[in-house]
Amino acid sequence: MQSLRSLALLAGLAVLAGCPTTQTDSMTGNDMNTGTGAGGGTGTTGSDTGGDGMTGGAGTGAVAGVSLRFDNTNDEAGVTTAGATDFSIRGSTWTGGVVDTQGQPPLYASGAFSYEVQSGNARVSFDPAVDAANFFYVHGGSVGAGTATAFDADGNMLGTVSSLGATTFGDSANFVTLDFSAAIARIDFSGGIIDNFAY
Repeated sequence: MQSLRSLALLAGLAVLAGCPTTQTDSMTGNDMNTGTGAGGGTGTTGSDTGGDGMTGGAGTGAVAGVSLRFDNTNDEAGVTTAGATDFSIRGSTWTGGVVDTQGQPPLYASGAFSYEVQSGNARVSFDPAVDAANFFYVHGGSVGAGTATAFDADGNMLGTVSSLGATTFGDSANFVTLDFSAAIARIDFSGGIIDNFAY
């Protein structure tokens, strides 16, 4: 978990300095966008509901480990197709949402597709559990605001982050992070649009 925090810090500093940052996915060899920009927004701060002194909070778009773009490209081809609702990829299982497009660039971090929570009840589960998750999380268009709630393997709530009002395509201020002392076994979403999901 320490290496994820260090990588996120370094990528965050590069974003604030306006430097592009790119990392190669160790599983596929593909480049993963880790966010570029001149800093700015404050994002959102999550709440420490697990009592462990850690909170979810504003992210930088930093990526470590695995990153899903929901664009049906590279190793996601045939899995994150338009209209896909329930699927598994790279140790994660997604249910209750849909890979879709609203045709509005501010609702995406990359490409023209994302994972939308349209029914108010979507989930991603991890096997094995993950140290942290960082993702683009917005609302707008026909998709309402939502909350992402992280749980450990015993079902204990670890903390939450809220979706942000969409601003511009790939805005680094629209990334949020869930990072706790306990590993994350699942995240439940009550609404919002998810893109560039890293874990």
